[in-house]
Amino acid sequence: MTSQRNQTDKLTFVPFTPAELPHLDEIDRSEVIEALYRVERGALVKHDKRVDVPGWLPGDGDHSVGKMRAFAAEHLAAGAEGIMVLAGDKLRGIALVGYRIAPDTAQLALLHVSREARRMGVARELCRRCYDLARARGARQIYVSATPSDSAVGFYQAEGFRPTTPDQALLALEPEDIHMLRPL
Repeated sequence: MTSQRNQTDKLTFVPFTPAELPHLDEIDRSEVIEALYRVERGALVKHDKRVDVPGWLPGDGDHSVGKMRAFAAEHLAAGAEGIMVLAGDKLRGIALVGYRIAPDTAQLALLHVSREARRMGVARELCRRCYDLARARGARQIYVSATPSDSAVGFYQAEGFRPTTPDQALLALEPEDIHMLRPL
């Protein structure tokens, strides 16, 4: 473990580096989704649908920790900046902000908070730190391609994100996601 991983009990926010990629499996991504959103005729429409999302799946396929590690590594290699939150020496959340969309637009490329650390302000603080990083790089707005769950879309709306015309490359990667933009 890196030297940053020596805190006890309290939450500690520190930079996320490629050396931390092996620890992504410490995040419990499981959740119960009660509704999903879709964009219909330009408007967000909520549909009741219960989905039990498991933890990371084995291997390198969709929803696996292997695929998430590769995704994070690719973004870091392309200049993204990362922030993680530790509880003691356990990874409890991560956020990555990238700069590949447009000169004045950053991308919240990744935001995961472990189940036991949700609803404690961790995601909000990770976002705040990403906004600061993006502003420091000259971004005037930040884009997210959000999982269409009620919890994700509701969180981003509370953060000031609003639906936007999708970036076509990101839409091709995640056609069911809700594409949103927030001014910085």
